[in-house]
Amino acid sequence: QVYCLESVGRRSGVVLSELCVVYLCTMAEKDWIESQKKVFRGWMNMYLNKRGIEVPDLSTPPGIRDGVALYVLMEELSGKQLPFKVLHNPSMRMHKLQNLSVTFKFIFEQGVKLVACGPEDICDGNLKLTLGLIWTLIQKFQIQSRIDAVIRAREEEEEAAQPRRGAVTLKRQAGAKRMLLDWTNDQLEDSGIEVRNLASDWKDGTLLLRLIHKVRPDLVDLSQMGGRSGHDNLVLAFDLAHDHLDIPKLLDPDYIANSPNVDEQSMMTYLGLFPSVLADLPRATRASAPVDVVVAAPALVALAPPPVPEKAVPSAALTIVSGDGAHGGASGIQATFAVHPVDKNRKLVENAADYFEAYLQPEGSSDPASRIPIALQNGEGDHAHIIKASYTVQTPGEHRLYVTLKPEYRTAEEPDGLVAGMPAKVIITDPAAEEEALHKAVAQRKQHDAELQDAPADAGRSQSAPDEASRDRHHK
Repeated sequence: QVYCLESVGRRSGVVLSELCVVYLCTMAEKDWIESQKKVFRGWMNMYLNKRGIEVPDLSTPPGIRDGVALYVLMEELSGKQLPFKVLHNPSMRMHKLQNLSVTFKFIFEQGVKLVACGPEDICDGNLKLTLGLIWTLIQKFQIQSRIDAVIRAREEEEEAAQPRRGAVTLKRQAGAKRMLLDWTNDQLEDSGIEVRNLASDWKDGTLLLRLIHKVRPDLVDLSQMGGRSGHDNLVLAFDLAHDHLDIPKLLDPDYIANSPNVDEQSMMTYLGLFPSVLADLPRATRASAPVDVVVAAPALVALAPPPVPEKAVPSAALTIVSGDGAHGGASGIQATFAVHPVDKNRKLVENAADYFEAYLQPEGSSDPASRIPIALQNGEGDHAHIIKASYTVQTPGEHRLYVTLKPEYRTAEEPDGLVAGMPAKVIITDPAAEEEALHKAVAQRKQHDAELQDAPADAGRSQSAPDEASRDRHHK
């Protein structure tokens, strides 16, 4: 748009206002930033929610600025346990930078190249570089790796030796955009439609419905697409993908249908979820059978009940502690925090309070009798994977917080059973002493202000200088 306006201005001899150009650039930039903030955050939370973590907003703290969410995300994406631990409740900038630095080191070791983006940029909340970092991870771990897995699976099949005539050849070494574009054309080849881009071609919803039909032919009646608006097609496609394919609604149908310039990276993030879904579905489910074919129901066969899986034991190194009570509280007032138990497969463990024990130890004391026990209780309903912890300390002072696995659940790899970040420093304050100190400071300030008002206005130069020096000292 800006280029066209500048060209018209030059041809007509009219000087284009710089303000107009800046306005158009700012509006276009605002659109793609808002779109990517929503989509990238939703993509991250798909993985973080498995560990009981959620990033509510990328533009406000903490987001990924403290390095904790980025650390957990990299463990989920790579399927590896990082060879180092991070501070799960960092309060100082140096600790946040330490978390980010070790996570960046791991990202580099996975072959990910980051340009002009470092731990300081993320810690300082540079939104554009934060979005750039997440987009790089999406290309590497969501699009390229998933399509590469599809290619390997195809090569292992017997029919891979004799590909269909005219089939699209998928290339492993191509960029993320080229790989995704080739994959969609490969899936939609039977429809005779060529996908030319990953943005505007998807505005009417028909390509999404055809892609879902390819994955699950029983869900979509292609003959009905022409009778609906593009917006209605998009709403239907997003609902079907969410309800039947477990693909989250990262995008808004209104945005795709009505935006003059759909953000390509946002669309690629959403479409990049389909290859892994198709690969995970059984072949019988994704067979390209006509929609109107009626298949007779098979005879019922009595099956033995599946074996009850053995309950997973949480891993101390992967379990996370969060909440204000993990840092401190006030004497005589109940403090709380949460424990998020995670097993060695990086899955949340429900109703796991019986696996853990927690207590406070006064600073400088090693006597077991001085320990202050902490009550642990399982959450209810959707929060069954969260352990609620609470304690009340009557005496102010410094303590050490210990959250550990009970001895019978500890392993040779984790002999002490200490949860990540433990022991943590906890400071218990005295509310009465703090209130008294506050009242005293206020009284001193009022007295000082009254003395300044009573001082003579015509005091000599020799007296004014000491008064000003005294006033400065009082203010300090």
